[in-house]
Amino acid sequence: MFNKFASLNLKQKYMNRLYTLFLLSALMFSIKTVNAQNPIPNSSFEAWNPQGNYSDPESWDTPNAALSFLNVITVSESDDAYEGTKSIKLETGSLFGAMIPGTATLGEINVDIMNMDASIDGGVPYDERPLRLRGFYKYAPQTGDTCAIIALFYKYNAETGIRDTVGVGSFLSSGSTSEWTEFSANIDWYNAENPDTTNIIMLSSASMTISSGGSQLLIDDLSYEFTVGISDAVLSSTEVEIFPVPAKKYVNVNLNENPQPNTVFELYNLTGMRVLTSHLTDKNNQIILNMLPEGIYFFSITESNRLIKNGKLVISE
Repeated sequence: MFNKFASLNLKQKYMNRLYTLFLLSALMFSIKTVNAQNPIPNSSFEAWNPQGNYSDPESWDTPNAALSFLNVITVSESDDAYEGTKSIKLETGSLFGAMIPGTATLGEINVDIMNMDASIDGGVPYDERPLRLRGFYKYAPQTGDTCAIIALFYKYNAETGIRDTVGVGSFLSSGSTSEWTEFSANIDWYNAENPDTTNIIMLSSASMTISSGGSQLLIDDLSYEFTVGISDAVLSSTEVEIFPVPAKKYVNVNLNENPQPNTVFELYNLTGMRVLTSHLTDKNNQIILNMLPEGIYFFSITESNRLIKNGKLVISE
């Protein structure tokens, strides 16, 4: 039944057979965020909305509303959490011999059972260019199955009247893991445009060859990440003051204590490229920026690859 859904078009209107639907979105188009607030709504899946015989995660859409009257529930909350008390559980079901992957998205799923069609539209407002989507998962696949987690970024094109896909990242795995395991989906950017919308799509099954349901995927603690290779362990004893804001020809980085010899300030541009590295040797440090063009950058301060502070830095003339 659902293996007859129409194909996914990554330029915003998706019509696909449900397995091909999301798998193509990853294949055809080819820590924590530096902001204090995670832009991914309900990113740890702590909030759920009861809907009769099922619950949906707040801010996320699933096929449950369209399938629950057939007693097919492919998305549910789990008490097995990496962080907090809840996670999301996606489980592949079956109906009349067809496999139905557990699916969740920040967009909107529209299911037409009579015509066996589906579409996904929308997402949530977002205007930055992360390096990757990061999170934690557990996966118990049926033989030959694969899970998929996909991040999409769009920009409205005033000339064509549609949203262009400006970035895509995907994570696929066929391996079984019973422990919470970190995953990351590196974002491939197709141009220099900042997006205006992001969507995340998660599937318990992305394989079209499986013959039985039952694959289970648990996901928790999603975030968009801008820095590379930095541990999330924060040295809370070190306080940092950065000024002026916006910075011009230089930026001052002042610490409340003398830094260790391996304390480093790094600056990244919006494409994720590291454009400046400076070792912090004193409590009060001045870093020259006059070689960099004006714009928005992201900084990180680390000690032995342990994160002290990160954030956004604007450079103006």
